Amino acid sequence: MNSPTVSNRCHTPGKAIVESHEHGIAQARQFIFNQFNLYIENCRDVHKRKLEAEKLKALECKRLEQVLKMRKTKQEIRREATWFKIAFIGIGFLIGVPVGGLLHHLSVGQNTAVSSPVEQISGK
Repeated sequence: MNSPTVSNRCHTPGKAIVESHEHGIAQARQFIFNQFNLYIENCRDVHKRKLEAEKLKALECKRLEQVLKMRKTKQEIRREATWFKIAFIGIGFLIGVPVGGLLHHLSVGQNTAVSSPVEQISGK
């Protein structure tokens, strides 16, 4: 009755259908499990990309803040240098005018290079 090529595992057609159905359910479960794992991996990748994008934005903001800080520092240095120049020139002017006035009275008539060309011609 049984041929050597036919399996003894399934004698009845109903049992074969049930086993085939169970096998189909197992395959469907495995497919769903695989799809779920792919979905989880995809979510992880998306989350990683979001974190990397946030890190890049934070780094870019930090660099921009550094550039702005450097610009402010340069402007402050220029401003301080300008005030220093103004103060230095002002102090020089305040000291130079009175001293120059005092020295001018000492040098009048003694140095021909200081006297005007009119004085040199008239011989005074």
